[in-house]
Amino acid sequence: APDEVISEIRVPAPPAGSASAYAKFPHPASRFAVVGAAALLTLQDGVCRRARVALTGAADKAVRARAVEAALEGGPLTPERIAAAASKAAEGLECLGDLVASPEYRAHLAQVYVRRALTAAAERARASR
Repeated sequence: APDEVISEIRVPAPPAGSASAYAKFPHPASRFAVVGAAALLTLQDGVCRRARVALTGAADKAVRARAVEAALEGGPLTPERIAAAASKAAEGLECLGDLVASPEYRAHLAQVYVRRALTAAAERARASR
């Protein structure tokens, strides 16, 4: 309501075996993300129990990469599985185009930076056990 103020936000801690990472391709002048990828992974007994992946800069708003998440959950986080999942990063995404990056280049960057974020998050999740 217009006369209310948010005074607190509670975000639950991720479960044990979880780790996150963010990777971005920065704009050369502003350093803002031309494309950025955030990943949160939960590992249990070597299996990805939960994956959350989001993209910034690729489209007109931040979006979840649900095809990537679905490709990861329920299996091991091998380099091959991560690469296959990352290849789905731009599925169903209407990428922006401008002087810095065409829509096709942004789609490519989405795959590259999702793979980097997933790889880093997977390494951190393995190390947190």
